[in-house]
Amino acid sequence: MQRTTFRPLLKSSAVKPTVLYTSSKSNRTMYIESMSEMIYAMKLDQDRGVASFESQPESFEYVLGDKPVRYTPDFHVVDSNGESSFIEIKGSRYAPSERDIEKFRILRESFDRIGIYFRVVLVDFSANESKNLMFLNRYKSHDHLLIRKAIPSFYGKINDLINKGLSDDVLSSLYSAMARGDISYKKDQRIDLNMEVIW
Repeated sequence: MQRTTFRPLLKSSAVKPTVLYTSSKSNRTMYIESMSEMIYAMKLDQDRGVASFESQPESFEYVLGDKPVRYTPDFHVVDSNGESSFIEIKGSRYAPSERDIEKFRILRESFDRIGIYFRVVLVDFSANESKNLMFLNRYKSHDHLLIRKAIPSFYGKINDLINKGLSDDVLSSLYSAMARGDISYKKDQRIDLNMEVIW
């Protein structure tokens, strides 16, 4: 496998529309090609085991059949231990063709040889985790430190916090901190006032 030049991703096309996503973890705005990728970016921002990530990082050339093929992973992720991985994102309804199966096998083996982990991740829009990520993302730009200034530690339901008479700004801060992974909650449970949070 051979690295090629970076792939510019500057505007939408008829085939692959792009959207802007601002990562609080990577501290930058990036172009992303699908809502599945955006949800996964939100998940990476929330994952405390991820140090940084970037979308459409660089292109690679490999051989499929007898032909050279160019491939650009959706994400390059560096975890808190400094380990790198390349991620390909697909929607949960994705059904790989025989060619896709062969392509991903070759890619996995090729990346293994250079010491980089490669995987394909399916994103389910209907899962509670995805809905939570989209909800929390709306609050990511709020002051995520305000909640800890108001209440240094807490374990209980969101409704218990509301009953304490906290301002809307402090509650927005709670959601912002959840979006950044600073406050723990059950990710597979839909966020509502009975959800338990801890910090």
